[in-house]
Amino acid sequence: MIENIFGYPFYIEQIDIPTGFDKTIQKELANLTFPATPEGWNCDVQTSKGTNGNHGKGKFSGPTWDKLHRLMQPHISAYMQPFLDSVIQDCKPQIRIGYWINKYEKGQWQEEHTHAGWHVFLSGIMLLTDPDENSAVTSFHNPHKDAIQYMATLGLSVQSNPFFTQSIFSESLLLHLDKYCILLFPATVPHSVTTHQSDTPRFSLSFNYEINLLPPKS
Repeated sequence: MIENIFGYPFYIEQIDIPTGFDKTIQKELANLTFPATPEGWNCDVQTSKGTNGNHGKGKFSGPTWDKLHRLMQPHISAYMQPFLDSVIQDCKPQIRIGYWINKYEKGQWQEEHTHAGWHVFLSGIMLLTDPDENSAVTSFHNPHKDAIQYMATLGLSVQSNPFFTQSIFSESLLLHLDKYCILLFPATVPHSVTTHQSDTPRFSLSFNYEINLLPPKS
């Protein structure tokens, strides 16, 4: 399902994970070890991403995660294909995925950031554990904050005008996701994670899709 958030297409859909496979995932999560927080991160969240910001190869791979990726793939393709159809003519897309797991214990959070980078087209998030009322929540921040502030200088109140309360003019939006709900969004959209207040750790899967359009062979 595509949702219009800040004027950008977000894809949100629940994925059906069989009970047996869920147990396998939870067992894998319990056995994961995490390196130090990557350089440049201004938080202490635990992550399988390498300390240099690269994806933790070797520590986060194997048949369980490959199977989960296969279950995610139809949703990712549905989100990406309209874009690929619109920009690809004679070029051949070279697509690469990088994914990692973040673990939030009580008191941990993540600062506002984007996943934008060289060839990064889309990003995604999926919760791997059941949230409770005290769990951290992903918050998305409007990339058009400057426009909102400019409207304020013109005397246009975002709060008082019903039109301006639509998500395109909201400064931020909390998205409460259920376990195994996949969320896809443009990599340039800023987001953060609120402070985790639950005694039960929160595990989330994050990923980037990189697209490099190769020129046709002459």
